[in-house]
Amino acid sequence: MRKNRPGIRPCKLTAALLSLLLLSAAVFCQEEHDGRKERSSRFQERVRAISSGAGSAERRQAILSQLSGMNFDYSLQDFRDGELSGINIRVAFQVREAGRKTILLGAHYDKALLGKGAVDNASGVSAVLELLEFFRNRPLKASRLEAVFFDGEEEGMKGSKAFLRKTGRKDLPAIFLNFDVFGYGDMLWIMSRNARSEASRAIRRAADRNGFPIRITSEYPASDHRPFVAAGIETLGLALLDGTDMEPLLRGRRPENPRRESLLQVLHSSADTPERISPQDAGRALTLVEEAIRYLDEANQDRGLPVPEGAAQIPSRTSTQPKGSASSPY
Repeated sequence: MRKNRPGIRPCKLTAALLSLLLLSAAVFCQEEHDGRKERSSRFQERVRAISSGAGSAERRQAILSQLSGMNFDYSLQDFRDGELSGINIRVAFQVREAGRKTILLGAHYDKALLGKGAVDNASGVSAVLELLEFFRNRPLKASRLEAVFFDGEEEGMKGSKAFLRKTGRKDLPAIFLNFDVFGYGDMLWIMSRNARSEASRAIRRAADRNGFPIRITSEYPASDHRPFVAAGIETLGLALLDGTDMEPLLRGRRPENPRRESLLQVLHSSADTPERISPQDAGRALTLVEEAIRYLDEANQDRGLPVPEGAAQIPSRTSTQPKGSASSPY
């Protein structure tokens, strides 16, 4: 007669399960750390590649090389405005479907005469490229995503104005997010004409979930968001910067006791170089922005729009009222 083998004692089973959970958590944390490190390194390399261009033509080629490396289709949009001619780059990687809202991401790639144009605005371009990579790997469910890289912003937002002139009303986005100055900082400054708009609520929700400081105001330096606001499109302008830099940018004076050289001293100067970039800061802010876009997509899905097979999911989960007008451009 064979004796029954003694069972595993409950305390040993609990210890084994706890060890397994701890091991899984450690593996997950390590993978997440490695992923953040890889994204930071990639962001830095993007900024360096774009900043190496002396003018718009070379900077544009750096962007096209990166888009080709990610297998994105793009189109070039020539424009002329007075004495200035330029070329916008347009990216669309989701098929248009009836009822789908378009979320457009934008950043200007031209630079001021002085400096490498790393903070202003290879950082904003790199932010958009990173988001395209995120959403290529985990597409939106019920929204269409597009991107545009503007030329001629430093000459008076010529590229964004041309984009709106050349784009038919039915092809305009429902929401536009503009990234200008996204290189380093501990706060996300957001321009919104309506702090209670759908996009503003989404960004506030994501900021709260991630514990990332934001300020939402209507007073904001001039950039490519302005023509979209004038066209009646729901628009957010996004800038990553030190909190101490915000008021000085609006008032045109240096901050008191900055933790580093003020942004006013960097922009449009020989100090605007890739060494100014903190990819870790940008990575944290981009996590927030990605979540906000997914919240906007969830809202579209809740309206009963069709959901493609294989679409990604995210788990579900603060700021001042707008005031005044804008001032000096980036």
